[in-house]
Amino acid sequence: MHIAPSLRILALDTTTPVQALATAEGSMLHRRLELRDNSPHAETLLVSVDRVLALSGWRLVELGAVAVVTGPGSFTGIRIGIATALGLADTLGIPVVGRNAMELLARHPSLPDGPVGVFLDARRGRIYGAVFHRDGGRLTLHAPYGERDLDGTRAVLAAHPGAALIGSALPLLQETNAPDTPAAFVPAGQHPLGPVDILAVEIGRAGPAALAGAKAPEAFYIRPPDIRRPIPTG
Repeated sequence: MHIAPSLRILALDTTTPVQALATAEGSMLHRRLELRDNSPHAETLLVSVDRVLALSGWRLVELGAVAVVTGPGSFTGIRIGIATALGLADTLGIPVVGRNAMELLARHPSLPDGPVGVFLDARRGRIYGAVFHRDGGRLTLHAPYGERDLDGTRAVLAAHPGAALIGSALPLLQETNAPDTPAAFVPAGQHPLGPVDILAVEIGRAGPAALAGAKAPEAFYIRPPDIRRPIPTG
C-alpha cells in the first residue's frame, strides 16, 4: 500500500443531513466544505469531493489517506460515507480510517481536560450520549454510550458535576433546565469546528507510520434501521 510522504488528508462526514468535508495537511486544517441543501448524499458526495479538492488546490492522486466519520447518525448516510471512503482509498491505494463523532467531539480543541459529556439529539425525544475523562489526547469512558430520555440524561450529568458539555442535544438540555441548574449542565459554548474537521487534523497529525496498520472503518449506529419486513398478503 502506498502512503504519500507528505500526508494530505480528505475527511468525510455524511452522518447528518449536512454533508461536511475537510482537508488537512499534517496538523493544519486546510479547507472545509458544507452542503446544506438536503440533497441526497449518494448523488452529491463525489461532486463535493471534487469541489473541496479544487478549493485545496490538490489532485485526488496527491491524497495520503481518507478518513470518515462513522456515526452515530443517519443509517443511510453512515453507509454512504463509509462506502465512498473505502472506494476512494482502494482506488488510490492509500489508508482509510474511521472515528465516531462522540470521541471526536470529546477531543474538541476548545474543551479542557477533565470530564467531558458528549450528547447528540437522537430524535423521538431521545438523547444519545456518554461522558469521558479527557487527558490530553487520551479518553477514558466514564459513563457508557447510551440512548436515554431527558430525565435519564440529566441523571447522568448529575453524576458528573463540572463536566464540559458539547453536542447537538445541548440546546434541548439548556431549554429544559431549571434556573438553579448547576453549572455542570451549562453548554461549553459555540464550537465552530465539527467532527470532520477534528478528524482531518487528528489523522494528519498522526503521520504515515500510525496509518500503516489502519483497520477498515466500522459503522457506529445508535439504533437499528427502521426497516420492517413486509407482511404477506396471501
